[in-house]
Amino acid sequence: STQSRSSAASDVYKRQVYYGTTLVDDRSNMTRIETRQSLIQVGTDVIGSHGFNPTGLNTVLKTAGVPKGSFYYYFASKEELIQAVVEYRDDKFYNWLASRLEQVKPGYDGLNELFDAVDDWMHNRVDVLTDFHGCFFINTCAEYNDPNHPVYLQCQQHKTRVNSLIERQIRALGISELAIQYVTESISLLKEGAIVCLLYTSDAADDLLCVD
Repeated sequence: STQSRSSAASDVYKRQVYYGTTLVDDRSNMTRIETRQSLIQVGTDVIGSHGFNPTGLNTVLKTAGVPKGSFYYYFASKEELIQAVVEYRDDKFYNWLASRLEQVKPGYDGLNELFDAVDDWMHNRVDVLTDFHGCFFINTCAEYNDPNHPVYLQCQQHKTRVNSLIERQIRALGISELAIQYVTESISLLKEGAIVCLLYTSDAADDLLCVD
């Protein structure tokens, strides 16, 4: 019947879902998801450039074009936004680096590609990443330095994920298990050192990246 078809259309186009205590239309939900993602992306750019504590929530909202009063419609707290930003940056960086390493043979080629990739990132030659302002996760740990804080633990997990990519290259060299752990940690330290060095002297960073 006409009434049944009308009811079905209403179900399809105006299906409603709950978010907390607010009942919203699916079409509004799409806007909500997109706006939330925009806040995460803008937060990554702004916070990555200036740090978490110096960056006020109002700065992120203004840059994203989101009214101040509507923030809690998208996030329960600033802390939730920060954790979402760290997760977003983690996935972005890890997926980019993993993609670079997948293009070459694991082992020596992979290690060379690792440092070529880091060099490209440090000199702003990677379109999918924001401009280099040091390591996002090192900088974040400096602000959230409680080892039990959720944000600190997220940063720690990021480093573990990146180290797994390095370990894959080391394992391809066919060395002992003990040596794999030692060399992985050494390469990771070399990479981190180059990142930190670039903040005060590019020559030192460039020297560290010369691993051929």
